[in-house]
Amino acid sequence: MRDFGVQPIALSVHENILPFGANFAIRAEEQRRYLYNPCLGPKPNSSVRGEETAVIRTMLEEMGAQG
Repeated sequence: MRDFGVQPIALSVHENILPFGANFAIRAEEQRRYLYNPCLGPKPNSSVRGEETAVIRTMLEEMGAQG
């Protein structure tokens, strides 16, 4: 789906360079601080997604790392 290559790159909210899906991890401390929106994510009869990118966007925006 997305291939940013093998070299490390900076995450960017502005350029939409964000990890998504089940293949990312954050520290437990950050997980407790930045909660997932329960209105997003898979559930019966709903195709709304993006709970992981919403959390990452919030984290980066708060840190001022908008790229």
